[in-house]
Amino acid sequence: LRTLQENGTVYSAGPEAARRPLAQVHKLHEAGPRKWVAFCDPEAAKRLVDQEAVQVSNVTLCFSSSLITYTATCHPLSEEFMERVARSAHSMKLEERTRQWTDWIRSVDDVWEMEWKLIHGSPGIGKTYKFDEEIVPALRAYPQVNTAIIDGSSDKLVKFSLLDVLSEVALPQGSSGASSGGAFPEAPGKSARRGKSEDGAAMAAKEPITLVVLDEYHMMPDSQKQQLVKWYSRVSRATGKRVKLVMIANRIDIDDRDLIEMVITDLEMEKYIAEKGIRDSETRTMVSKVIHLQGKDVETETLVVTDEAREHCREIQKRIKAVLDENILFCRRGFEAHCAANKHIRAVAKSAGVEQNDTPEEVQQKCYLRYFKLWLVSSRNLFGEDMMTFRLNDRLLECFRQIEEQGTREEGIANLAGILKKKMPSLPTSFCRAYCGHIANVLMQERRQLLAGPVQFQDLDAQYSEDRLERLPDALSLVVYASLLNINDQDNYTYPDFSLKKIPNSFLYHPAHKLLAWIHYMSSLVGRPLSSSSVTGVLATLMRTRMRDLPSRFPQWFLDPTQDDRSGPPGHGRTCEVICVPGDPRDLEWVTEKLKRGFSIDWDNAHATYCRHNITNVRLFKDVVYHSEGIVLHYVPWDNIVSLMEIDEEEIFSGRVQAANSLAESVCRHMQPPRREEEAQHNHPYNIALWMLYRRGFSDEVKVEWLQERCTFEFFLWASLFAHKYMSHPDQASFERSLSQRLIGLSEENLASDSIETLWSHTFAHLMKLGKGSLSYRVALKVTQKYYPPLSEWDDKIQTLCQLLHGHCTPDKLDLLTGDEYFWEQLQELGQQGSGAQRAAVERVSLQMFRVSDKGELSERSQAALLSRPLSLPPGLPAGYAYKLERGIKRLRGEGVEVAAGWDRKEDPLYRELKQVEANLFLSQDD
Repeated sequence: LRTLQENGTVYSAGPEAARRPLAQVHKLHEAGPRKWVAFCDPEAAKRLVDQEAVQVSNVTLCFSSSLITYTATCHPLSEEFMERVARSAHSMKLEERTRQWTDWIRSVDDVWEMEWKLIHGSPGIGKTYKFDEEIVPALRAYPQVNTAIIDGSSDKLVKFSLLDVLSEVALPQGSSGASSGGAFPEAPGKSARRGKSEDGAAMAAKEPITLVVLDEYHMMPDSQKQQLVKWYSRVSRATGKRVKLVMIANRIDIDDRDLIEMVITDLEMEKYIAEKGIRDSETRTMVSKVIHLQGKDVETETLVVTDEAREHCREIQKRIKAVLDENILFCRRGFEAHCAANKHIRAVAKSAGVEQNDTPEEVQQKCYLRYFKLWLVSSRNLFGEDMMTFRLNDRLLECFRQIEEQGTREEGIANLAGILKKKMPSLPTSFCRAYCGHIANVLMQERRQLLAGPVQFQDLDAQYSEDRLERLPDALSLVVYASLLNINDQDNYTYPDFSLKKIPNSFLYHPAHKLLAWIHYMSSLVGRPLSSSSVTGVLATLMRTRMRDLPSRFPQWFLDPTQDDRSGPPGHGRTCEVICVPGDPRDLEWVTEKLKRGFSIDWDNAHATYCRHNITNVRLFKDVVYHSEGIVLHYVPWDNIVSLMEIDEEEIFSGRVQAANSLAESVCRHMQPPRREEEAQHNHPYNIALWMLYRRGFSDEVKVEWLQERCTFEFFLWASLFAHKYMSHPDQASFERSLSQRLIGLSEENLASDSIETLWSHTFAHLMKLGKGSLSYRVALKVTQKYYPPLSEWDDKIQTLCQLLHGHCTPDKLDLLTGDEYFWEQLQELGQQGSGAQRAAVERVSLQMFRVSDKGELSERSQAALLSRPLSLPPGLPAGYAYKLERGIKRLRGEGVEVAAGWDRKEDPLYRELKQVEANLFLSQDD
């Protein structure tokens, strides 16, 4: 190691024992017991990079271009998760419309009708080809149309500013009238898409436009992206939206959406104001200010916003979101579209199989069709959407031809492995060769079936759905089998996407467990989820292969033929090596850049760093959360995450900064709510994030359903205990009114809960008000039975009810309840229809109302109410209470109301004594 470090070079012995430099050493890293040698030139070190490790002087050396590993502790996947996968596999699908991304532009009319598009997807799926070879050539037939194609990765943008390049774009001059229908006209060497061209008059009738296509958008720095969208906003407004912009990227991030949103906000607001005919200058100014407060560069000011302006702002925000969703298109291609665009097999792409009268040339083409399909389906499912590229068609065909010939088969497999290795550099060459050898065997087996005679493709597809798990000899055969299980499904999740997006906290699991979950998912799609015995067998087979995890890619496999097939890797799944990039995790921009490229960092080292050094930049941190699929949230202390969500609190309420709001949404998406009450700590990031989102978005119609689904009774119990410092709101009255209604609804739904008094006895105590349209007495009875003394924040009626139940009510306080008609309605309902506990509570209330008379004379109104209402009474009430109700009896006699007519215990001494007192009073009045 010292020699390597001093000399900076790795040497290899030549044929004459002469040493020659193999690669320049960049750095040495220590990762547990291993030493990593990182090279400056990875191409020159390929032979070493592909080795798992070598022993030099009793030291284990690993080789890499820029990567190291760390040892992660792994958890087993739960049976509950596996059952959920089996139940919901068919709903775990990618969106259909993303595969049909070309639908939005099928004719020339679509170009005139669009304003802008941001198209992003894997390289090589035809995004640029669509415009360079189809749309732009067709538009050049229109003399009034200007087109410009700008390469965002060009050296020209290094020498010149983007604005200089954009200044050369010819803008549309004047207008030739309204847009009319039509199809793509014939371009030189091409036929029209609809089989006919428009006449000159119809073409001339279309208004002049300019189409700007910005390719390789993802390669541009943020400053140039800002210049582009601001330029578009300016010229679009100046030309009446006759400049059309299409941005093409291999990938985008959350900042790209935010940047575009910032620019189109003005355009959509102007369009809305014009459509609604808002002429009042004060309303227009108010709407403009509120909308612009969504930006970052507007000074905070106090606004008095009218209900009308607030409604306009909500509608504009809805439109902005809809416009972004409609015009930012994620693109992918299924194998059907791929085969239809492949010049080598286009002629037979629609074939159903090999027919009896097919010529040898047609049979050969159909063999190629099947080769492409099998390769595309298997490689996509295992390695991701990047394998669905058009650029490799010629090279793939050459490999297939070599594989067909016995003498060149090994060369063809090696060339195919080279293609895979170049596309997926993280895969060891030995694995690429072994995988391509398996695929070659599958191709040759199909070739024999196709050459044997008439056969239908659907019959060939069916053989891949057969249950062969028990007969597969090794892990590689297992994953190849799983990759072809659902061969005609173009919308299932690939392994990398399933691992990142469908396995919660996927970084916690061994890659063998994640592969097991994906195989279970693929088996469930064909109606055969893995049984418990199959799960055990598949996992045992996978664990016999040594793997290194790449969280966003297929893991590195090291297929060592000398390894004992019966022994698993060290730790047997309790730990695994994770490939990562060495660096300083405090540099959040560097972390984001590595995550964008599909690499990981050393999360254990990051956790130790973040415990010592707090993260303070919420904008950069939310980008790390977004690109790590929430992994980073589990390695940052909770208090730090909470402080980041609070950091822009005041500014968020004025609408200036949205970074903390975005971070809160990411926390709710990637973290799990506490499952047990003891886990719901005061600083739990999930609950704090959800509470902040609820508080900010309680009136947002777009988010209300999402919030109601997550804001459960248990969540509000936590909020009652710990959300006291997050209760302030600019529109306090509306917020508390909405919160109160939500709490009332949850209280009614969870009346049987033993924790309901917790909901109303802490932070939300001041919202507890009784009456119709507010909290019911049945909830109040449940709360006040368990809580004493009453809280000063409670409504006066609730305090009185609590004092009454616990025997401390006075006659003047009781008047608050006896004068409330809703109080008597609720007592009657609970006494007649309530549960046993509710009837017991009603009887206790009735008893305590009589006992209040021992502390002083009840008012005439209270006496009359007691005697005239239907009451559920406890047995054995003393008859002496009858003499304390004489004023009430006299009042009822004067009103002609029968005394105690609605009581349920007319056989008790109290009832008989009341009737005797009533009779005596009648006799004395008659005398």
